[in-house]
Amino acid sequence: MITSRTMPEELRILILEDNPADAELTQRELEKAGLSFVASVVATRWEFHQQLDAFDPDLILSDYKLPGFDGISAMRIAVAERPEIPFIFVTGEMGEERAIDTLKEGATDYVLKQRLARLVPAVERALAEVEEKSQRRRAEENYRTVFETTGTAMCVLVEDSVVLSANQGFKRLLGYAAGEPEPEVRFKQVVSRGGPEVEDFDRYHRKVLSEGGRDPVFFETRVVHRDGRTLDVLASMGRLPGTRNSVLSLIDVTREKKYEGELKERAERLRDFLTVASHEIRHPITVIKGYTEMLGDGDIKIPEDMVPDIYASMNDAADRLTRIVTELMDVSRIEDTGVELDMTSCETKELVLEAAADEHGARAARHVEVEVLSDPGQVMVDRARFMFVLEQLLDNADKYSPEGSPVSVTLEAGPDGPLISVLDRGPGIPESDRERVFERFYQVEDALHHSKPGMGLGLYIVRQVVDAHGGRIWCEPREGGGSAFRFSIPK
Repeated sequence: MITSRTMPEELRILILEDNPADAELTQRELEKAGLSFVASVVATRWEFHQQLDAFDPDLILSDYKLPGFDGISAMRIAVAERPEIPFIFVTGEMGEERAIDTLKEGATDYVLKQRLARLVPAVERALAEVEEKSQRRRAEENYRTVFETTGTAMCVLVEDSVVLSANQGFKRLLGYAAGEPEPEVRFKQVVSRGGPEVEDFDRYHRKVLSEGGRDPVFFETRVVHRDGRTLDVLASMGRLPGTRNSVLSLIDVTREKKYEGELKERAERLRDFLTVASHEIRHPITVIKGYTEMLGDGDIKIPEDMVPDIYASMNDAADRLTRIVTELMDVSRIEDTGVELDMTSCETKELVLEAAADEHGARAARHVEVEVLSDPGQVMVDRARFMFVLEQLLDNADKYSPEGSPVSVTLEAGPDGPLISVLDRGPGIPESDRERVFERFYQVEDALHHSKPGMGLGLYIVRQVVDAHGGRIWCEPREGGGSAFRFSIPK
């Protein structure tokens, strides 16, 4: 008895038979088994071809020999156009050798007319096979859907790590276009070349295959993008049951790794800043407190000629504390609301000469040379902020220049506005640090070898001010030694 579990409620059977009596016997055999079906009997090529589309059969039963047409040709048509439909030969004669050939070409089974009792079991097997293939196809479609929509890069690897299949996420991760076929490579060829990652991958792959995929393994590695970039990825790998293949899933964490590194670096810089800040604040406080106690102690006789120097030292210490507090407040305001500007039209040359004169007045031992290469005329700036930029750059140049060497300032009309350069003969700044000196808390010297006053905030504030004006500031080596800090402000 054929059960409904293996077939539709009413089966559509296309019968290719030129003998009406044989067609009737075939149908009667199926009815005896309780099969519910509707049949379409055809005898010519044209009828067969037409009914293959119009009737949309679930099963084809065909004689082997027909006048003007034959079952082999019908089978080839069916295999080419509707390969999912079972094709069973029901014939009066077919040698065993020929029967085997038809099965190889695509026939599902064959039944001799003189042994029609075999027809029902053959039909049942054919329909069960169709159902099994259908279930397998649906499973494969479900697997492919999950494979493609999982949100991670996935690939299937054979035992020697060759990529057997890969989803679109995997292709995108490595830089392959959506329509391109799977990259024909061994996966460890795209693992970061020359590093320990290749050995690590081999070890994890062997572990997955040797343990039979009981548990997936998780690890971090790096892969090489098609354009040569190296990507950090989180990987998980497990064995496909019943195979020697493994499934590899990758999640790109390059940005997260970079951010993690930046956070670590910021934490280190903050720690260094706190070390430097404590030193910077402690020194002037120690000076003020020490001299205050000395002046307040009636038992200590202070020579009159030392008193002016003591007051000057206390005043310098207080100024140093004031600068520290001012810088911290400026950074806080910049982080909160940005740089606020009060723009006015100023003569650039006058501002540069005034800043140079102030620096020379503050440090009589340091000569400041000003060279006007070309007068850029007037510029719209926040005067106080502009002077702050010049004062900071001059102060830095003085701080790092050898004793007795002058600090130079050049002014010229640039293509977009004034171009100002502050030049020193100090030790210079390594190329790797030239951009970073404008970062908050960054200092070329580390905290343990901090030899110059300052907390690494001055150049950060300078850049924020220049950026707020729509300008640009940069550092480059000076010919003959030292550094050149240059900035331009658009008119």
